[in-house]
Amino acid sequence: MKNPDAMRVLLVNLERGWRGGERQTLWTAEGLRDAGADVTVMVRKGNALARACENSGLPVAPVTGTGEAWRWLLVKGRQFAVWHAQTAHALTACALARPFATVCLVATRRVALPPRGRLTRLKYRRADALVAISQAAAEPLQAWGLGPVTIIPSAVRQMAPTAESVAALRQAHVPNGWRALGTVAALTPEKDPLTLVAAMARLVQREPQVVLHHLGDGPMRAEVAAAIEAAGLQKHYRLLGFQTDVAPWYALWDGYVASSRSEGLGSSVLDAMLHQLPVVATAAGGLKEVLADRRGVLVAPGDADALANAMAGMLGQLNDSEPALQEQIRQARQWVENECSIEGMTKRYLELYLACGARSVAA
Repeated sequence: MKNPDAMRVLLVNLERGWRGGERQTLWTAEGLRDAGADVTVMVRKGNALARACENSGLPVAPVTGTGEAWRWLLVKGRQFAVWHAQTAHALTACALARPFATVCLVATRRVALPPRGRLTRLKYRRADALVAISQAAAEPLQAWGLGPVTIIPSAVRQMAPTAESVAALRQAHVPNGWRALGTVAALTPEKDPLTLVAAMARLVQREPQVVLHHLGDGPMRAEVAAAIEAAGLQKHYRLLGFQTDVAPWYALWDGYVASSRSEGLGSSVLDAMLHQLPVVATAAGGLKEVLADRRGVLVAPGDADALANAMAGMLGQLNDSEPALQEQIRQARQWVENECSIEGMTKRYLELYLACGARSVAA
């Protein structure tokens, strides 16, 4: 039974697919609900986020796009104390409707790419509170004179695969005696998969018994596949597409690699740290913050040689069971548990809602 005095919160995410931001929207909604808030999630009709929310028992407000979202907010949005835009598209609908409702509008920015255009600046100015998942994601807003910007990192949740599922993946995707590395990243320019292909080509010349599993899809798939073939890496670099259940993969891998040129925070890297995997990544955006204080190895974005050298170093430490690597893994997991829990993220958002004047009971 709902608490009639609970703060009413509408989370808005109008993306079509399922990536890190959609997972964060789901977990934010679940965390707020578990903390006693009355939460509804506005989603695109029939998409993956809508299904995930429904499976979790979360109420949804399904719309076809920005236009219908704006009309819905005008008619029904006043019943909420908070509108929380989870993406830039969501903020567009909320900013257009904001002048017609007495609500607290919160906007979370999850990317480090600089925003563009006068209209984009105007919609961020409509927000009562701005959030970024890292300092790297906050800096473009601050450079525009917007703020203050509150830093609330993304959350991660421990995933527990079955031994059978991990064994099945190992039999299908890891040759006997080989090491397995992994990455979870869309095949898009900002994730820079071509540099990772080039790094693997250099790595296998030194470490021939290693395979990298790339989970994710995107517009660069054909280009990346061609690069893998041209380098003769078909046995060593496996494009495995989007995976709905990534937990068994993290349990399968010996290490994790990220080659991004731009990254808001790197939730897949957080997953790897939580699963006690050593991480090699580029010093792009929020990855510098996540892997600071030697929680992982950082190299310059776009440098395939440096990335290959760092991967080779990681494999060498794994083969030698280096105590220093085990301490790095332990510290990385501890940091994630302390800084990136769903409960901690939820608490920070509730404090922010109250600070920006959200009412406990919607009028």
